[in-house]
Amino acid sequence: MTYMNSHFYPSSPQKNTTVVLGATGNLTFALGVVLKGLKRHNAKLLEQADVIVYYQQMNESRRQALNQIIPCRFVEYHFPHMAEMRPHILRDYGEMTFVRYECFHFLKQYQYVLWLDSDFLVQCDISVM
Repeated sequence: MTYMNSHFYPSSPQKNTTVVLGATGNLTFALGVVLKGLKRHNAKLLEQADVIVYYQQMNESRRQALNQIIPCRFVEYHFPHMAEMRPHILRDYGEMTFVRYECFHFLKQYQYVLWLDSDFLVQCDISVM
C-alpha cells in the first residue's frame, strides 16, 4: 500500500510532531476527553503537532464536533491485510487493533510520533520537547 495521501505530510513547516489516535464511533466521547486534555495541558505541543485520528463508523457530525476541540485530520481506517487474517484472529480482534502500526509511516515526515489510546486521560504536559 502506498501512503501518498496528504494526511501523511505535515500541515506546515513548524509541525515536527504528530499525535495519532484511533477510535470507532462508540468511543467518540472518550476521544473527546483525550482531545480536551491535550488542549488544556499541552498547548505548546499542539503548536508543533498535527493531530491525526483514524476512525471507523464515526459519522460526520461527530467528527465535526471533535474538530471543534482541536483541529484534527480524520482518516477512515481499513486494515490492508484483513483478508489474509486467520478466522480465529478476526473473532478476537477487530481491524482497529492494528491501527497503531500506522504510526511507523509517519516517521519519514515527522521527527516525533506519539500514539495515544482513545481512553487515555491527559492530566499534565506530556510533551517530549
